[in-house]
Amino acid sequence: MPTDTPDGPQYTPEEMVELRKAPIRCDSCHKSAGDLGISKLRICSACSSAPYCSAECQRAHWKIHKVYCRKVTSGDLQREALALPIGNLGDNQRQGTRTMGQAMEDINRWAEVHNGDCLPIVAWQALGLLRDIEARKSKILILGLCRTASTTPRTYYTLKEVYVASAIEVKRIFKGRSNNPGRVLREQEEIRLKDGALGAMLILTVEMAADDNRPLMTALGQLSTMTMHPLGVFEVHRTAIQQIGQLPEIMWKTCLSNVLRGGLFSFTFRTS
Repeated sequence: MPTDTPDGPQYTPEEMVELRKAPIRCDSCHKSAGDLGISKLRICSACSSAPYCSAECQRAHWKIHKVYCRKVTSGDLQREALALPIGNLGDNQRQGTRTMGQAMEDINRWAEVHNGDCLPIVAWQALGLLRDIEARKSKILILGLCRTASTTPRTYYTLKEVYVASAIEVKRIFKGRSNNPGRVLREQEEIRLKDGALGAMLILTVEMAADDNRPLMTALGQLSTMTMHPLGVFEVHRTAIQQIGQLPEIMWKTCLSNVLRGGLFSFTFRTS
């Protein structure tokens, strides 16, 4: 059973592992929707993170939840998280002065460069959109990245690992969290369709230490250095990528690695 604190329910690492496997439970009585014979739990409308089975449970738990809820809605919780030290470059022990905020800024600056460079091409290839354009709704591309000592956003990261996950796998990892990639993907799909695109696809990036040997999906669920990068799926991209064709996985991975090292999207490393 979790321990209620002003910062929300606190779980041991072992409890967190079991929690991701188990149904979502009410923060007050700790019963699931199935236990109570209802279709789903309600979520606190203010912070979008605390589940409850009833208005009565939500009111009963407010004395505990209100501190956390106000931290979320005021932005204090995010500011606290961004100020947490995550470790120096390549340090798996998470010691040092580099903060979560710096990592998020680095990843987003890196993505801004490569969104117009290689990420759309790689996403089309990895998700197999030439064969099935609808695969963008059921698959998510996940990139494990290692921060380099570079001061140039283009070469901030090298590629550590790539994984194409089903939306169901990702949903299981993010169950009960407010920042659920499945919801982001659905929202982006609606927005992109209204803007005239074919739809949306999603890339998740997670910064990992060079000596972190956890499987990528494990790291995704355990590390906070994760960002979401929704991309539009456009007809112009399909036309361009059809000229390349569907590449074998080893080829597009190698091309991606070469771009991140400062080269061109090519099977052999070259800069011109």
